[in-house]
Amino acid sequence: MEAMMERISILLIFVVVFAAVVSPQMQPQAKPKIITIDVPFPDVQGAEVTGINYAGAITGIYWDANNVVHGFVRTPRGKFTKLDSSGAGTGEWQGTYPAGINGLGAVAGNSVDQSDVSHGFLRTPAGKMIAFDPPDSGLTLPFSINLFGTISGVYLDQNWVQTAFLRLPNGKFVSFEAPGSGTDPWLGSQAVDVNLWGAVSGNSNIDGLVAHGYLRTPAGQFAMFDCPDPTWTITNGVRINPWGVIAGYCTEPTYTINHSFMRTPDGYAIMIDPPSTETETVVSSQAFGINANGVISGFYWDQNGAVHGFVRIPNGKFIKFDAPGAGRESGQGTWPWAINDNGQITGWYTDANWITHGFLLSW
Repeated sequence: MEAMMERISILLIFVVVFAAVVSPQMQPQAKPKIITIDVPFPDVQGAEVTGINYAGAITGIYWDANNVVHGFVRTPRGKFTKLDSSGAGTGEWQGTYPAGINGLGAVAGNSVDQSDVSHGFLRTPAGKMIAFDPPDSGLTLPFSINLFGTISGVYLDQNWVQTAFLRLPNGKFVSFEAPGSGTDPWLGSQAVDVNLWGAVSGNSNIDGLVAHGYLRTPAGQFAMFDCPDPTWTITNGVRINPWGVIAGYCTEPTYTINHSFMRTPDGYAIMIDPPSTETETVVSSQAFGINANGVISGFYWDQNGAVHGFVRIPNGKFIKFDAPGAGRESGQGTWPWAINDNGQITGWYTDANWITHGFLLSW
């Protein structure tokens, strides 16, 4: 039986990979369809969607009347399942925080215990919850999970130094620091995303004021990079697609203004801030998702401090959008967080009453 399940899993992997490779380049329509994702459990006070897989299954968090955080999974047909990691605390803002979901339905994230210490967890496609921490970890934050089940993230060691890690499908850990990473508390390296082949995108914090982006190959070799403007001292490599294209953002010296970028596999960085118009000024932006077709999603702030979503397709065209019901005051708006290879985008929005809802965008 195990051998048969192995063959089925391998077949599923190649089916998904083949579909991603041969799928036509997404050509978004002018008006995407956006639906609100409100979690149908008792006492829900707000929700955020943090991940989506190729089939359209999503994961995220919600918080109850006591501000305890719970995870959830929503199938493409709209069925919800509640996720609570073993050992998750029940105090305010303690609980379970899913970060991503892969093509087979496995979910990775972190749980915060009664002592406010964060631990990693894996929920298998069969629903089994597995808690984990890398060796020497004092606090664990997983960020993503790829199709094979490799999880990327960061942990703080006993000296509170950030160390990047991969948790492999067999449960073993690979820990690493990018070249030049700081060794003081809260400095170091983060493994933000891991692609299908095991390449990692992330950042290396040097001294708290300077951080470099990096690409780590499956063989463990590093390519460090920064944005074109040398005065932008912080570079964050956020997401990496199967072809090695990285989407992320840089930060100006004020540490309040960000600019989106795309790094090509040959190491060339392209700035991709959404364009301003006669009636709207784009003040700051962050690219936060990229799919196998090179479609990038993210969010930006306008001159009034409201947040909006954007999509950049490979021909350089931008499409801006707002979730229906998103507020327009400073600090309100739409935050796209993840995109799948079908071009579906998910995230959350804050309405005019400061209530947070999930959303799902389809073309």
